[in-house]
Amino acid sequence: MAPREESAGLRHGDGGQQDEARLSRRSLLSWMIGGSAGLIAVVLGTQLIGFAASPAFEAPSSDWVDLGPLDAFQPGVPKNVQFVITHRDGWKEESKAASVWVVRGNQGTNDVKVFNGHCTHLGCIYSWQAATRTFDCPCHGGEYTIDGRVIAGPPPRPLDALEFKVSGGRLSCLYQDFKLGVSQKVPA
Repeated sequence: MAPREESAGLRHGDGGQQDEARLSRRSLLSWMIGGSAGLIAVVLGTQLIGFAASPAFEAPSSDWVDLGPLDAFQPGVPKNVQFVITHRDGWKEESKAASVWVVRGNQGTNDVKVFNGHCTHLGCIYSWQAATRTFDCPCHGGEYTIDGRVIAGPPPRPLDALEFKVSGGRLSCLYQDFKLGVSQKVPA
């Protein structure tokens, strides 16, 4: 039995040093793999959190629309300007066609009116009638003067005038839709 114990002891002695070396190499390898995986998780996690949270920190987009050079609008002659508006809500983007009517007066750069292109009754698209000098809505017979006042039909309020600015000789408006069929101008 003594030789068995002695050979077992030698195995333990030799094997113990080898086991310690293996454990230490294994530990190092485990730490390296774990550290690499942790680093990858941190890098990808911060990117994922940034991607998920970024819409909450974005400045709200304004709907200022460039309508063109002010000189492109002849005084006393309404002009329709069509464009595409893109609304962003988080990750959802929605584009829609829109239009405004620009009426420039004779009194300089601030003598401008920009009207939303929808009738205030039910939102139909109206047009300028040069012969009668009125904006006419074909749906229900609504008529408006050149300055947006209702003169006939069911519209409950004047045309919706929009905020505008002239900067560097260019006209821009803050496009906005309003509730239809009500007497007060309430944002939609």
